[in-house]
Amino acid sequence: PLNTKVSMAIQLDEQTTAKDITSRFQPEISPASQHLYEVGGNICARRLHPDCCLLDVYRVNPHCDWLIKP
Repeated sequence: PLNTKVSMAIQLDEQTTAKDITSRFQPEISPASQHLYEVGGNICARRLHPDCCLLDVYRVNPHCDWLIKP
């Protein structure tokens, strides 16, 4: 299927970026064509900058989901 949903726990540290996650889950696709989105929690949805620190995002919105989309 074009869209599959996979849940996975990821250990975050001060260096983990959105680009690290998109490249881990979509290695055969150019990371520039895939983006990480923060969905739910205290916002509706937003595309995260590839260089943003995910630990900082988590601290601000711990109940969100992260989705990889084009």
